[in-house]
Amino acid sequence: MQNIEVIARAVIINDGMILLARARGSINTFLPGGHIEEGEFSREALRRELKEELGVEAVVGHYVGTLEYIYH
Repeated sequence: MQNIEVIARAVIINDGMILLARARGSINTFLPGGHIEEGEFSREALRRELKEELGVEAVVGHYVGTLEYIYH
């Protein structure tokens, strides 16, 4: 059985630009956010992750969508 990772990401738009993150030494970019912990709602997880990673108290807006992907 495969492990399932559930991640909440934020689409943060300011002055028509979208905030993207990149891990040090990587060329790939991604939306800020992180893993949803067991028993945690996605909004709570996103607010927590943005506080941990960016040091900001975020107001989480509406749900945008879901993406499912299988990594090999």
